[in-house]
Amino acid sequence: MPSLCDCEVTYDQPIDYGRPLLNTTAVHAKHLLICTNQDINYPSTLACSLSWPSKVDLQPDSLAGELANIKRPSSVNDYQSPFDPMYPIMITNVDLVNEVVNVVHNRKQGQERNKNKENEKFKSETTRSPELFYSAYLYPDNIYFPRLSTNPYRVQAFVKSYLVPFSARDQAARKSFPSIHLGEDADIRSHDSMSPNRRNLILICGHATRDSRCGKAAPILLKAFEEVLASKGLTGVIEVAICSHIGGHAYAGNIICFDNQGSSVWYGRVEPKHVEGIVQQTCLEKKIIKELYRGGIN
Repeated sequence: MPSLCDCEVTYDQPIDYGRPLLNTTAVHAKHLLICTNQDINYPSTLACSLSWPSKVDLQPDSLAGELANIKRPSSVNDYQSPFDPMYPIMITNVDLVNEVVNVVHNRKQGQERNKNKENEKFKSETTRSPELFYSAYLYPDNIYFPRLSTNPYRVQAFVKSYLVPFSARDQAARKSFPSIHLGEDADIRSHDSMSPNRRNLILICGHATRDSRCGKAAPILLKAFEEVLASKGLTGVIEVAICSHIGGHAYAGNIICFDNQGSSVWYGRVEPKHVEGIVQQTCLEKKIIKELYRGGIN
């Protein structure tokens, strides 16, 4: 089935059409999607993704960055990483709205305003990074976290609670994992306000600062998906957004379809002509399109 969008994608680097797509996904046991869009009006799913650095785990004061710090402890850290190298976790930024509005003051500007006040300047220079909060989705657990903290201790607790393998006994114990509160206000908390995910998502890799191929494919595919979803009355029922690097730029366009039961289907070499078939066959009828299929988690 062709897409309503007749746009064509032109690339400045070659797409690999020779290698089979099956089993080309990054090996992972769980997939954490971090919502990074701070615009509650959600005017565009491209603006936020353009701000991502080439490696999102190197972005300071971010949840992806803090998870990377914990995953790869430096010599100055006094703890052992809770991550299990035999249980890989994939971490991806997505251009979905973060429920928490983070206000970060420009510390450099603060130093300039107080340049004649040495004590204030010293205080500004030595202040630790602010504690920020991000909404996130975890698959295949199919859990939504509206408010995850970047506080290192809370991130460690989150990792130990959700991102490491558990025995059946531990799974039962995990349900009573102690709440980690950030204050007396019951609404200001870490991961104890999780809920089942009810969203159906289509993510398009559009990490332009990582590779130009996905950067070129993403806006055209985004438009095509939005048109098809609107034509079928599925706008808001199935959401589409841009995501950071998921591996396989040589197979652009890359997309992942997540249903609200926790399953994921990865497709590569997606073109606008494939979009209507993906929505109808995969999102609605739960069928796999073999010629595009890279893998997935059930």
